[in-house]
Amino acid sequence: MSSVGGVVERVTESTAEPFFAPPHPSANGWAAQAARRPKVILFTKHEHHVPYVMKMLALQFGADLTFAIVSSKERGVTRAFGITRFPTFLVAVSAHDGDPNHTKKAKMTTSPFLGKANYKNLKEFLIPWIARSRTFVAQALHATSIKTPRPERLHSRDSLIKSCKKLCVIVRLAKNGRETEILSALRDAMTDARDASSNLNRFDPLKISVLWYRSSSNSDDFLRGILDVTEDDTIMLALDVTSCRGRHEIVKRKHHESFKSFLLESVVPSTLVRPHRTWSELEAFCNNKESEL
Repeated sequence: MSSVGGVVERVTESTAEPFFAPPHPSANGWAAQAARRPKVILFTKHEHHVPYVMKMLALQFGADLTFAIVSSKERGVTRAFGITRFPTFLVAVSAHDGDPNHTKKAKMTTSPFLGKANYKNLKEFLIPWIARSRTFVAQALHATSIKTPRPERLHSRDSLIKSCKKLCVIVRLAKNGRETEILSALRDAMTDARDASSNLNRFDPLKISVLWYRSSSNSDDFLRGILDVTEDDTIMLALDVTSCRGRHEIVKRKHHESFKSFLLESVVPSTLVRPHRTWSELEAFCNNKESEL
């Protein structure tokens, strides 16, 4: 099985069995998750050519689906799927039927695409399969998580330094905000962001610390010093201590939607930036954190 463009696999008769075989039901880890993803397959007469639309879909959804091409010359594979017309675009899902120790008993189900093959139509066709893939990962995370994710309260700047180990999200509650209501929205947003995030940029509350505090004065306002902000609204800061990159946002209303959106974006590296002149102490905080480690 070789890679085409880094995102699309080329499946041959010799590699078909391991490519389509599902993992053991008890298997965990990245490799098992990857094997369970729905497989998007293009059966084509053009052995060495991957259509541009296939590349675009693979680049966009390669973390949720596995993309592959099969040449019409691979007759053993095409016969197994009953392919008689080229090109044929379909989604295949394999699951164990009987003894999971025997992959030959695995059951393969396919869903062919029957419309006009353009980017818009193919993307709409794949959306339910993307959702299925993300739901499976979310269920796996639920199974390994004993309790509902909850934000951790900060009591001092020292506790911030100790708690923010690599990537963390810090929430400063507005002085006039309803604490119980805002924290409830934050907890719900953490769960929803975990379930909605992609396999590539996953918001995992077990690995990303979500911290919160409410200041009673300017002297104990951690983010006011780090970000050099004067607003009294709820403020969120995503901080990657390792690269000293971050992003912040002022939240004035629609707390759940704002929290969820911010959490999802906080795990995308391209959204985090280096400190600039309005973040006067952020780099100093990162340096201090590194010395603590």
